[in-house]
Amino acid sequence: HETEMHLRASGSWTVASVSEDSQTLEGMNTLTFTIMPSIDLLGGAVVTVTGLTGTSSPDRSIPMDATTEWSGGTWTQNTGTLTMTRALTAPILASSVTTFIFEARNPSKAQVPVAATISASSGADFVTETATAETVVGGQGWLVASATESTEAAGAMNTLVFTIRPSHALVPDTTISIGGMTGTSSPDQVIGSGGGWSSGSWTKDTGVLQLTLAVNVP
Repeated sequence: HETEMHLRASGSWTVASVSEDSQTLEGMNTLTFTIMPSIDLLGGAVVTVTGLTGTSSPDRSIPMDATTEWSGGTWTQNTGTLTMTRALTAPILASSVTTFIFEARNPSKAQVPVAATISASSGADFVTETATAETVVGGQGWLVASATESTEAAGAMNTLVFTIRPSHALVPDTTISIGGMTGTSSPDQVIGSGGGWSSGSWTKDTGVLQLTLAVNVP
């Protein structure tokens, strides 16, 4: 008597990435996922993306789109899980790049961008290793933005301390503007380099302080 053994094939991602087209708070954000497995996935394969938490997109079903060779999918907001099912007649080949798109709404408040984890399975024949892609759906803004002062005495010198933490990394030559500080007795001035800043300026009439970064702010 012979027993037939069925071995489960295991693969990995040659390519597994995600890009976004918007970091605007509450704006619609097109997430484009690009995958290439190390071995072929049969038609009907299920690709799962996890970790997309913090969006403002409610749970929904994703209808079939014959033009993209996906038969549909589901989205779960609380867990940040997107599941896409490939059409039965459309295998995902190891020799070509496959993409799919998900339209998400960014969060209403800035958050640290999240990392998407991509995995796939195709019946009992294939399971991928998970791959963590680039970070997305942060909603660009300030996680921390505050100011303190050293004195309220009339005519006295007042040291203002600004504390900021961006949701996304800021690169050199980024200019940060602080407005609304009207009513001071400090005349217009140019601010020299130092403390991570390459330059700056103060305008008394409008009460605007502008500082330009000389270093990365993670």
